[in-house]
Amino acid sequence: MSGVNRSPANMNTVPNEILQTILENLEIDQLFQVMKVSVRWREAVYSALSVRFQDTTVTLWIDQEGHRSCQPKFKFESYNSNTKIIRFVPLKPNGAEVYNQSFGLQKPVLRLITVGTNEHIDYLEKEGNVSVKHTGRKTLLGSDFSSSDKQLHTWSFSYSVDHFYRGDREVSGERVLTPESFECSISFLNPARAHKAKLLWYLKKQTRFLNKNHQRKKINGDATSSDVEDFLHGGVSKDDLYRIKVHKPPGSDDVSQPPRNFWDPHSDYKSVTSRRRDFFTRFPRLA
Repeated sequence: MSGVNRSPANMNTVPNEILQTILENLEIDQLFQVMKVSVRWREAVYSALSVRFQDTTVTLWIDQEGHRSCQPKFKFESYNSNTKIIRFVPLKPNGAEVYNQSFGLQKPVLRLITVGTNEHIDYLEKEGNVSVKHTGRKTLLGSDFSSSDKQLHTWSFSYSVDHFYRGDREVSGERVLTPESFECSISFLNPARAHKAKLLWYLKKQTRFLNKNHQRKKINGDATSSDVEDFLHGGVSKDDLYRIKVHKPPGSDDVSQPPRNFWDPHSDYKSVTSRRRDFFTRFPRLA
């Protein structure tokens, strides 16, 4: 008797109940991998990931010249199935931090973005300056190009800046930064595109010329909600990122100005020895 010819099973014919069971038993990195099966699977994976990330925290690592470091943690708030944008809000409300914007001091810098409890894996491709000179609501926008999947992954960090008071007296040069939200495309949280937070990776993130041929995150300054939405949805070209108008929020004493690249041009010329010392000062656990 001749053998029966059987065609490979069509993955698109898997019943929804079985598909859901399969996805529930996969790890996050595996979920991102099975997205490639089909459009149907991709949409199902997005839904499964949005549920999985409800129990996940995102931590932003910020410091100013190696001091006044803070690590605001964000918890899941919502997921937009149309835009594939996931939104996180501060785990602890009113988690304010004081920074100094006096002349001669570098701006606070967003160094790392970690997910969950693993502090040794960094999801941020480039560092970014956190503006605290003027009071009001700020939005730091990012677009990170990942070499692992050749895609752009977008994110935004919203925060407010206020004057710092000691008693009834305003302290000159001091600013209070209060995190408000962190939003990103769900693909930004793909573990496959993350990097080990080692010295070499830290140096690469600071070196502008090593990455000049890659698309990286940019600073849009204070943007309206529509600017943020357009950017996160991919509606802004790379060249337009530098031309988005900086808007003055209601009640802010900020002055509108053209957006600028967040890179500190002097950081490219810091010696390797200096960077190595800075790295282990900020992250002694990696020494």
